[in-house]
Amino acid sequence: MPEDNQPSNRSSSNNQFGPEWEEFCSITAESGHRFNSRYARRKSTGRNPDPEEILQYLTKLYDRTARVAVKRVTDYQSALRCIEGLNAFLKPMLKLSSKLLSECLPPEKVKTSLATLRLHLLARSEHWKAEAQKRARSLAHRALRPESKPPASRILIAAMGRLGLNAPQLARKIQTSLKGRGLTRLKVDRATVYRIVHGRTKRPNPAIRNALIEELQLQGEDAATVRRGLSGNGSIPACS
Repeated sequence: MPEDNQPSNRSSSNNQFGPEWEEFCSITAESGHRFNSRYARRKSTGRNPDPEEILQYLTKLYDRTARVAVKRVTDYQSALRCIEGLNAFLKPMLKLSSKLLSECLPPEKVKTSLATLRLHLLARSEHWKAEAQKRARSLAHRALRPESKPPASRILIAAMGRLGLNAPQLARKIQTSLKGRGLTRLKVDRATVYRIVHGRTKRPNPAIRNALIEELQLQGEDAATVRRGLSGNGSIPACS
C-alpha cells in the first residue's frame, strides 16, 4: 500500500493551523492505517479487495480534507478562496486515487472504479462549495448582530467597519506590525483575527492584542475596554 494515501503533517507551514490541523492529520492517518490493515488481511487470505470499500475510503478522505477547508471560511472572500482550493484539490486527489486503485484492484476494474469515484467526488465537491457559502453567510449574519457580542467585540467590529478592513486585511497589518518589532515568531492570519474579534479567543498574546488596538486606531475608553476584554484578568496593561 502506498504511504502517501493521507495528507502529510511534516510541512512546517502547516504548524500555523495548530491543534485542529494536527487532529485532522491524526484522524486521517488512523483511517489510512486501518484501511491498509484491512487490505493486508484480505491479501493474506487470498480474497479480492472490495472496490466499494476503497471508494468509500477515498470519498471519506476527500470529505475530511474539504471539511477542514470549509471550517477556515470567515467571510465571503475566504469562501471564494475555499472554493478555488476545492477545485484545485480535485485533480491531485484523483491522481492519488488512481494510484491507490491500481495497486489494490485488478486492471480491468481500475478504470470503472475511477470513473465512479470521479462522479462521487464531483458531487461531494459541490456539496462542500455550498457549505462554504453557507458558512460565510451565517458568519456575516452573526456579525450584523453586535448586541449579542461582548463590549470589546462590538468595539472591534465597529472599528473594522469604520476603516473598511476585513479579517484578512487586518491580519496582514498586524503581522507587518509584529514583524517591524522583531516578533517574527508570532503568526496571525484571518482565522486568528476572526476568533479574537468575535470573542472566541479570550486571551490573545499581548503583543497581538496591542498591535490589533493600534492598527484599528483605538484610543481612550475604547482602547481600555478592548484591553480589559482581551487581557482575561480585568487589568489594563500599557500598550507597547
